[in-house]
Amino acid sequence: MDSDPTSVYEDFDVQTEWIREAIELDTLIVYIPGFTKEQLKVEVTTGGNLRIRGERKIDGNKFGRFSKEFPIPSNCDQDKIKAKFMGTTLRIKLVVKPSPRPPRPAAPPPAVSVEEHRLKYKRFVHGLGMGMKNPRKMVNMFLAVLFIVLLTNYATRLGLLRIKLVGY
Repeated sequence: MDSDPTSVYEDFDVQTEWIREAIELDTLIVYIPGFTKEQLKVEVTTGGNLRIRGERKIDGNKFGRFSKEFPIPSNCDQDKIKAKFMGTTLRIKLVVKPSPRPPRPAAPPPAVSVEEHRLKYKRFVHGLGMGMKNPRKMVNMFLAVLFIVLLTNYATRLGLLRIKLVGY
C-alpha cells in the first residue's frame, strides 16, 4: 500500500455486517469484491479500534481504496482477534469475554402461610377491642358511634343540646 505522488486515489465505502455467532463470539463481515488478501490490512489501533484498509490498482495510475474503523467492545479479548479472507469476503472474529454475572439478589423473605395470616388478622381484630370476631359487626359498631358523635355535634350547634364540660 505504497503511495506514488502521481497516483490518483478513488475512495469508496465497503459494506459491513456484524453477526453474533455464539455467546462469546462476534463476527464482523466485510464485503470487498475485487481485492486480494495481499491488498488488505487489518490492525488494532492504539485507541482500541479495529482498522481495516485496502488499496488496489484500477488502471494506470488510478487506485481504489477504503479505510474503515470500528470500536472494539471493552469485553473483547484483543489478543484473540482473527481475520480470514475468502474470495470477496473478509471475516473478522472477535472473542468476547463473558461478562461477570451480577450478584444474585437476596432471597425473598420466607412466605407466610394462609393460616398465619388468619391468626394475625384475628389478633388484630380482637386487639381493636370489644372482642368482636365478625368484621361486619365491628364496622356497624364503628358507624353507630360515628353517627352518635355527628348527631351530638349537630344538635349542639343548633342549640338543641347543651353540654357542660366539667373542669373547664
